[in-house]
Amino acid sequence: MSLIVLSNTNFNEAEDNGPRVGGIKTPFQFTNTLQTPLVIPADSEVALQSIKLNLDGDFEVRNWNDTMYQYIGKRVDVDVAGYLDSIDESPRYPALVTAPRGSYNAESFIDALVPSLNAGLYHPNFQGLANASVQRSASNASFDGYNLHYDRSATASGNTRPGDDGVIGATEESAGWQWSGTTHRMTKISGNGSEDPRAFIQFKNAPMDLADGELSVDFSNASSWFVGLSRYCNPDAEFQDENGTFITRDFTQPEYFDGPGFLGFYDYVACALYDNASKIHQLRCYHAVKSDDNENPTLEMQEVKYYGFTGATFSEPYDLTLNASAFDRLHFECSGEAVKLKLTVAGKNASVVTNPSLGTPAGKFNYFKPIAQTCSYLYPKMEIKDTFDAGDAKNQFLKVDEYKAKVLTGFNYDGYDTSKSTQLPLRDRLINFDWYATMINIGVGGLARLKEVDFRVFNDMTAGTAAHTFIET
Repeated sequence: MSLIVLSNTNFNEAEDNGPRVGGIKTPFQFTNTLQTPLVIPADSEVALQSIKLNLDGDFEVRNWNDTMYQYIGKRVDVDVAGYLDSIDESPRYPALVTAPRGSYNAESFIDALVPSLNAGLYHPNFQGLANASVQRSASNASFDGYNLHYDRSATASGNTRPGDDGVIGATEESAGWQWSGTTHRMTKISGNGSEDPRAFIQFKNAPMDLADGELSVDFSNASSWFVGLSRYCNPDAEFQDENGTFITRDFTQPEYFDGPGFLGFYDYVACALYDNASKIHQLRCYHAVKSDDNENPTLEMQEVKYYGFTGATFSEPYDLTLNASAFDRLHFECSGEAVKLKLTVAGKNASVVTNPSLGTPAGKFNYFKPIAQTCSYLYPKMEIKDTFDAGDAKNQFLKVDEYKAKVLTGFNYDGYDTSKSTQLPLRDRLINFDWYATMINIGVGGLARLKEVDFRVFNDMTAGTAAHTFIET
């Protein structure tokens, strides 16, 4: 009795790409290991002892089939006419996913695909939670595709206030401050005067959680204060290129932002703004939205008129001077696409300042804009201004009581992986967590995509433009 083993799964040398595995998909690579022809006499009995089959076969991922897009946002019904318009009006942008090129079977492709899925989520509460599995028929006889799973974290990583080195100056001239990771205070160490540096900082340790996020700040020890949330900003962003040269870039604000230097850039901000006429500090709110110039639009800071509409908590801008003892803390809260603001006394007796669902707004200008993909990674930002009345602002401080952030494995504020070789181009070192940071690191093409999203209708406060339907958690 003879046992004959036949196979076409041996490695064969390919002239172009080195070793290439055979398989059912490449029967021409079948190998006959016999040295001489095998002659089977007439009336012989031939039995199949065992057989191993690859039902799926291998497949190749190459430059013509290695891309897909994933979109995280309001459900798009492709059966409804004009469904593409809903994508073009969305705060979210379909993200490119590129699978590594190579030869795979159904199972091994998952190991290559999942990291690529996680590199195209651009949302802190989904980051690292994408997965996939093989879908087969009920009898397990055929490959029917892949199941893609997108989990979402619903809770923050705790009170994640930064240490001493977890903040940066928000502008190049912002050196008049001191941050303590022990007391959680930002103190103005510069005095009043046009030559004194600004006391203006931005956190960089972790992004705000977008399901359970909260920033609580005690403002009772400052007069003219500004507290808000901002996308990635860094006036001194440095990296080393492939030639070993250190390159510094100025990302103080979006390139297409046109706003007052006095206020600076925020996506969302509340402030104690001094009114020269009445000699009081009023609570004012602003957000960065599309300008009214449709031919050459920019982002600009426009006031959020949280007062004076039916159901509003306040009938006019709140007087922080007359009512100095009424409130001493402000709270930014993030829930899905919504940013909310409250005032409290030591965390109690909350009064809602602005919320998309508060009352019957007269327009989109009565509440904060939705969180878009351009600003889905938000960081606390704050400033203490010079005093405009009596006294000196030096040594005034803001204390952060709570910062409910999302701590992510592999996160880097500047958007690239510092463990990768600097001989790689910068775009090959990007971690692809924060879409805004990724796009500005890519350059011109990325900038165009950012503008496209930031200038959409949800960011247009012009009267008569469509109101956005917020998705909250």
